[in-house]
Amino acid sequence: MDSRFIESGSTWYTSPIAGELTAVLKATPGKLFYLRISNLTAAARFIFLFDSASAAGALFGPPVRLAANEQVELKLVYPMQGAVGLTLSSSTTQNAYAAGGANDMQVHALFK
Repeated sequence: MDSRFIESGSTWYTSPIAGELTAVLKATPGKLFYLRISNLTAAARFIFLFDSASAAGALFGPPVRLAANEQVELKLVYPMQGAVGLTLSSSTTQNAYAAGGANDMQVHALFK
């Protein structure tokens, strides 16, 4: 994470210890500076990043694949900008969003 691009007033988000299915970081336009996702399941999951206030709508790109119990850290050189919102959600499939379980992932993110 390049601290030169982090803006003052940014907020840290951390999931509950038990995990969650969907993390709405921001329901209005915003910027994502840092993201760490942990798969809490014994099966692969696909994390969809939506430019939306919910787990639907436009995607930032292809889903991020996490193997069973894997953790991935996305160090963004430049902020990811959401025109509508910033939402992440766990899916059991890669090519189309299919909601995973209620406690599939943990998210640690810095956004504004």
